[in-house]
Amino acid sequence: MNREEIAIVILAAGGSKRFGGNKLYSPLMGKSLISYVLDEFCIEDFGEKLLVVNPDFPVKDVECQNINIIINDDYQKGLSTSLVLATKEAISRKQKGLFISLGDMPFITREDLESLFRAVQDYPDCIIAYSYNEVKGFPTYVPGKYFDRLLKLRGDKGIKQLIATKEVKVKYLQGCWRNTFDIDTPGDIEEAEKLLDNLKKLD
Repeated sequence: MNREEIAIVILAAGGSKRFGGNKLYSPLMGKSLISYVLDEFCIEDFGEKLLVVNPDFPVKDVECQNINIIINDDYQKGLSTSLVLATKEAISRKQKGLFISLGDMPFITREDLESLFRAVQDYPDCIIAYSYNEVKGFPTYVPGKYFDRLLKLRGDKGIKQLIATKEVKVKYLQGCWRNTFDIDTPGDIEEAEKLLDNLKKLD
């Protein structure tokens, strides 16, 4: 599969109830949380870039010029509603696969996408996901053959719901803490700051 045939999907329509505010624009070491994700995922040589957000998201503040923003008016019905919207958009744009990640995961890198793309060449018909400590992580690849199943998802479990049916082929890649670390509470922002500071020291 060619790179241009795979859409990059960022799911960012959650209500941030546990965080107590719009966490995606919370400051993290001088940048907004969502900026870390967009900086890594707005890669020219992949296919469509789709950002799914809720109606309260400040769309005008998005600096990534080559991203298509989808407003999810039904976001309160769960993560699956964002996946359905993104899948419909990908189908309309003739994309043959999806790389899916979350807007609150600031440590996912372009290399994660590149490693995932290399795995797609070997397992083009499988869902491919990172795993760390037996926890499914991101980004996740879903081939076009499963788009019809994505369109039938309901609730708040997303791809896990599809994998749980055991009716799809799944390949797991060995990940690390970065592939499962997300921001749910203000305390997670503090932890992320410490991790970023440690990473800078290693550089």
